[in-house]
Amino acid sequence: MCRTPLVWLVLVCASLMIGFGGSVTFADEYNKDRFEEMERANEDAWEAAEEAREAAEDAREAMNEACEDREHGGGGALGVQTVWLDMEPFQNLISKEPHLQDKDFDVQEERATLMLGLLGHHESPTGFRGGMAFWLGYKRLTSDVYPVDQDTATHDSVTILRIIPAYGGFNFDKVFSYYNTSFSVGSMMGGGAYVLHTRSYDKKLAETFVPVDNRDTTENVELGAWAVAPFVAWELRGGVTTSLAPFLHVGLEGLVLMTYAPEGFGIATGDFFTASPGVRLKLIFGKVV
Repeated sequence: MCRTPLVWLVLVCASLMIGFGGSVTFADEYNKDRFEEMERANEDAWEAAEEAREAAEDAREAMNEACEDREHGGGGALGVQTVWLDMEPFQNLISKEPHLQDKDFDVQEERATLMLGLLGHHESPTGFRGGMAFWLGYKRLTSDVYPVDQDTATHDSVTILRIIPAYGGFNFDKVFSYYNTSFSVGSMMGGGAYVLHTRSYDKKLAETFVPVDNRDTTENVELGAWAVAPFVAWELRGGVTTSLAPFLHVGLEGLVLMTYAPEGFGIATGDFFTASPGVRLKLIFGKVV
């Protein structure tokens, strides 16, 4: 009977020790699982960071290769430009030419002239670009309708003055590249000519085809008249070019075309100088921007 309290005390202590041991075991297992989850999360984060670093490295290498490609080699381009021609020489010619001076042309309202061009260039590693370019344009001026007496009848007629500017020369540019885009300033030196053709048309006949002389007759057929003014050409320009693909680029430029014709269109007009602003769009094929 005396030992009963002691026995109970032993049993209670044993129970407490067993319970505490179980609690410690559960806590250890929980902490172990938590630690493993943290390790897996750290591994995933490390793998994601490594993949991002590799992607950034690949992008940097591709960018460097693109820059190296831009700095070496050459390319060709198709261009279209609108030039607002200085019309003073043509207005001067109209006022002095006998068969044009009594005709009314809207010269100053018809300045915009479309021109097409072919270009080729080579770019050095130092950022200098050299090449050649050739441009050809067309502009038509139509006079107001005027009456012409012919065969006891009056016919409405018009006179058309066709302006064909053509020039070419050597291009020189300084290029500043930034990733897949480049900025450039440059100039061109060369020469060309303004070619003019004029002819009068009877509106009633609405002539489409120009007739030619019949070999079996001596009839003189009016084919129109031509005039040419050779000139020296300079061009100042600046623009931006960006890559659409490794071998395909597009560029936009602003320019000023300056020409000097020492002979003009002949004795009647004398020499003249023009400065004509313009906008140019280029589609470039090749390894360089």
